[in-house]
Amino acid sequence: MMLIRTSAEIYLEEADEFLNKGDLVDACEKYYKAARESIILLAYKYNIHGDNIEDIVTKLAEILGDNIISYWAGASLLYTARKELDAELIKMYRQDVVELVNLANEKFNS
Repeated sequence: MMLIRTSAEIYLEEADEFLNKGDLVDACEKYYKAARESIILLAYKYNIHGDNIEDIVTKLAEILGDNIISYWAGASLLYTARKELDAELIKMYRQDVVELVNLANEKFNS
């Protein structure tokens, strides 16, 4: 079975490249985009609609569990505090994005 490479994976790779180059603000923005694309992919998979992405995350949590809320919170923090975070904090919150991307890929490709 051929797995489809998602835009979330591509954004995640780009974010890692920015982080490795020391471009922290762009890295944070790409991590957020990876997380957002993951949420959109999951919403599509489960046919969920909402007025905003937070509504969609809440509805997804009812299906997939509360971890998705934590992952989204970490990604949101990366975006909203992108000018204030150092590389170590970004690496820590990056893990939330990785978990979200992995979850979306697992569910979409199953």
